[in-house]
Amino acid sequence: MTLYSSSPAMPEETAIDLYVQLPSAWHINRSVLSGESMYMGTIPVVWEYLEKGRWLAKIRLGACTDPQMVWRLSFAIETEQGPTTTDISFPVAAYPK
Repeated sequence: MTLYSSSPAMPEETAIDLYVQLPSAWHINRSVLSGESMYMGTIPVVWEYLEKGRWLAKIRLGACTDPQMVWRLSFAIETEQGPTTTDISFPVAAYPK
């Protein structure tokens, strides 16, 4: 699984396109975004299948007081071997005001 975004800086309160590359036979059944280093609730993430195992989601990260916020993107995925879950954590540094 490879995760990348339209904006590598991942700015808060800005529309961001997230892309996930999976084996083409895999299917994302469910996905949520949540704060790992600070409670930010749980945000459903809707993925659109593009082609050849590539998926797209449009997200907006909430602003928070943690200058080194870590987010967790959780997936429920259907694979050839059956359902599985996985998480990807990624840091987002706050911009100085």
